[in-house]
Amino acid sequence: MNESHVRVIKILAIIILVTLTSFPIYPLRGEEQPPRFIEPRLGNPYSALPGMSLNITLTAPSEASGWAVEAYSIAEEKGGLALLNYSLPVDGVWLEGLRWKIQVRIPDGIRPALYWVRAIYKLAGGLNYLEEPESLWILDRWPDELTILQLTDTHIGYQAESSTRTLTGLLMAKLLNASIILITGDVTDTATDSQAQEFRFLLVNYSRGTPKFIIPGNHDRKTEAYEKHIGDRNYAVNIGSFSILGLDTGDEGYIGPELIEWANRTLRSMMGRTKIVMFHHPLFDGSVYGTLSFNGTLERSWLYSSWRGVYELASRLLEVLMENNVTIVLSGHIHTDRVLLFRYMNGTIYFMSTSTTGAGRPEYNGVRLLRVREDGSVMIITPPWRGIDGYPNSIPVEPVASITSAGEVRLTGEKPLFGSVFSSDGSSLTLSLNLPFDWLRLSGRVILPTSGRASKDDYALHLTRAENGSSANLLDSISLSGLNYFLVDLRLPGSSGLLFTLSSFKDLLPPSASIAYMVPSTPQAGSPITLYLQSRDEGWGILSVILREELRVGDKVELKEHPANRERGDLYSVRLPGYPPGSNITLTCIALDAALLEGMSPPLTISLPPPPAPSFNLKELNISKETAEPNEEISVKVTLANIGNAQGSHRVSLKVNGTELQGMVVELPPGKETLVEFKLRLENVGTYIIDVDGLSRSLKVTQPPQPVGLPVQYIVLAVILASVIAALALYMVRRKR
Repeated sequence: MNESHVRVIKILAIIILVTLTSFPIYPLRGEEQPPRFIEPRLGNPYSALPGMSLNITLTAPSEASGWAVEAYSIAEEKGGLALLNYSLPVDGVWLEGLRWKIQVRIPDGIRPALYWVRAIYKLAGGLNYLEEPESLWILDRWPDELTILQLTDTHIGYQAESSTRTLTGLLMAKLLNASIILITGDVTDTATDSQAQEFRFLLVNYSRGTPKFIIPGNHDRKTEAYEKHIGDRNYAVNIGSFSILGLDTGDEGYIGPELIEWANRTLRSMMGRTKIVMFHHPLFDGSVYGTLSFNGTLERSWLYSSWRGVYELASRLLEVLMENNVTIVLSGHIHTDRVLLFRYMNGTIYFMSTSTTGAGRPEYNGVRLLRVREDGSVMIITPPWRGIDGYPNSIPVEPVASITSAGEVRLTGEKPLFGSVFSSDGSSLTLSLNLPFDWLRLSGRVILPTSGRASKDDYALHLTRAENGSSANLLDSISLSGLNYFLVDLRLPGSSGLLFTLSSFKDLLPPSASIAYMVPSTPQAGSPITLYLQSRDEGWGILSVILREELRVGDKVELKEHPANRERGDLYSVRLPGYPPGSNITLTCIALDAALLEGMSPPLTISLPPPPAPSFNLKELNISKETAEPNEEISVKVTLANIGNAQGSHRVSLKVNGTELQGMVVELPPGKETLVEFKLRLENVGTYIIDVDGLSRSLKVTQPPQPVGLPVQYIVLAVILASVIAALALYMVRRKR
């Protein structure tokens, strides 16, 4: 086998591998899947006019029979709410592999709305049914313009505020009168069932009536939770003169060759329509934005990192987009705003990436609003601080304090603009809507749900706060399948705020608040502390929980408030930084309920021990002499001990009669002692007090004793007298001889 053959085999192997990794793995033929809808779905609904035929695809036991299909919706009608329920005539049913195909007709006279679809079948003598929420969009005529709100990277499960910011974006879609919502991937953080279910809950309850077209991201690839609860990974939808194509860029962040060619064939079938393509990983790098005039050569450096290693695939995808006159390409993944007007010979493609609503971001969390007409003209609505040629340029879903001309953003640190609270039994719903931007005006009607524990007729809208001309009015209500639905008209004219509750009772009692426990139970200086707080409310529910901190270090006092994160149920947590030794921290849990009633816990005081410090003690003062002569050297010795728990230095001072004459700095480790010696000379006679850091002894300085002597004349006389006596004695001796 020559080298050219080897190269061909390697290339074929790479193509096969890329192709296989471009699609999700489906169950093998013969494995019966759990009953569920395949098409249409919540994340990729059908659109249709009365009189059209559609094929519904689902999985169900092969023994199923007697199929029937219904469409129902709760929709606004003549200023109130109406239950719309229609039977869709079945024109054909067949089993295609393991999937059932049901051909239905949309009846004439059906009211325009976004419908739930219910499929009913017989099995073992009983009736069974499957249903898919908001999966059939019926219009009375095809639109000539679409107002699109794009959300992306909701990362449900990443943190509690991921859901709150996503809720804000979904409600904004209603209040900005968006025709459709496009969500471009990473809808969950780790693809768990519970995260996908929470995302589905948000979609159904806070954007009811607005069609959602959704694609997955790499964070949604770990399980089949996306397919189970949201929709298809790859699909195409026609909405009259508009077409939407959703593509999955997978774990690796690019589209394989087979999927690119499927996209090409699908786009060709959409000839004459304004085409919108969605895929999660952007084709172009974040450094490429503004306007780019394409001369026929795609620079590798223009591509986003996940596409650079598959340059040929990126080139082919760009060819497909240009050849099929795609108008808009929406992406996510990079958690920041970018708009690129890609100009080529036959037109312009708008490549757009938008900030996240669920996770970390370079600037702020936001959503994008744009309008596209059937002639392909595009208008992107941006905030006043930045147009489409710069960033950030999405609509924030959190308060923004300031933005510099260079795009540097300072956030207020407050919670997302909108929030919701259910009571413990789900029967009351509170919405908090804070709009800090005078350039943004929101208004519209939303359908909001509660549990059906109380009769809908017992409900009222309790308006707790309405600022700067904002308003909330309850227009109508309806009950269905154990739930109450309320039609509420909302107005937020520029910088304003609302707080209201839908409830069958008034909330008169404050919530409970307590500090349950802390980790570690015995805090140490410099180490973080996690406080677990507990708050319950028997009324409308908890609006917020904070931990108030009073920190005392010496004479300095500092006050702070820390928002708590909800862990589960009535348990909240706050993580505090480490504190310096010697700190005294007083902590209080404060809970605020939806009626703005406040509950407060008893204060908890944490006293941290002072920092390790040396402590010195002197003992055993010794002076070499109690009496000394003038200028005689005297040794003064004292024992210095460090009885503290840290190494330190101490200055030992020698004083004589209260005046310091000498000093010495001594360094000692803890538990050690040393002998300190001073040498001293005193000139004058007298009594002195020798003091070493409070230890004292007395010392006398005196003149030395003088020897006793006689005057000189007496000495001379004595010598003469002695000589005379000696001479007389000698004379007497000689006479005797």
